[in-house]
Amino acid sequence: MTPLNAKSQFNRQVSSIRSAVEHAIATLKNWKILSTGYRHRLTELPDTITLTTKLELHRTGWQPP
Repeated sequence: MTPLNAKSQFNRQVSSIRSAVEHAIATLKNWKILSTGYRHRLTELPDTITLTTKLELHRTGWQPP
């Protein structure tokens, strides 16, 4: 494999990951809680974010590469 091909393949992989992350961020921006603000105990926020993320991944059927 030539260095150009390796670089091109690497860029393709990075682009694939970046597009998935950008899609996830766009989805998060549509959620009402992010536009209205979090009004509950801040100590529970990390658990809420983790649970919400897991539910969204389950809903979409996403599997790690």
